[in-house]
This record gives sequence, structure tokens and C-alpha cells, in this order.
Amino acid sequence: MYIPDEGGIPPVPDIKANGSDGPLTIAQQDSLSVTISLVPGTFHGLDADWWVLAASQFGWHHCEENTGAWLPGLVVTHQGALYPPRKPRS
Repeated sequence: MYIPDEGGIPPVPDIKANGSDGPLTIAQQDSLSVTISLVPGTFHGLDADWWVLAASQFGWHHCEENTGAWLPGLVVTHQGALYPPRKPRS
């Protein structure tokens, strides 16, 4: 992640699997839910490119922002201002 040399508190990613920050073991029949957020630090409101990518034996895929679908290719997921994570919907 590139952060301009402006001082301040850098953005910090937060990746959770089934709501957990730590190691997780699940059975094959269990569901897995992964959430990714970014705490913007003092860079709140600054524009940034958000890339959510996966590399596999089938090549690179990107996460489509509106649907959450994985599609082939290297494409930016979102372009816009950094903002605090939203609270999950109940």
C-alpha cells in the first residue's frame, strides 16, 4: 500500500473470517464469510484506489464492488474517498 509521506496515522486493513481476526478452522460443510475493511487513520476523506484481488491457477480475478462477484482480470474494485468501516447490517 502506498501512503504519501505526509505523516499522520496510516490506513490499517482489517480482514475477518466468520467475524474472527484469529485463526479459524471450519468443516467442509460449514460456510465461510470474509469481510474486508480499512480503518483510514488520519487519511479519512482522501481519494484512493481499492483493489481486492485473488491469484489462482486460473489467473487473476477481481472482486466486483456492487455484486461481490469474482471476475477475471486486474480491475480496481472501488475508487473514492477513504472512510471508516460501516457497521454490519442486522
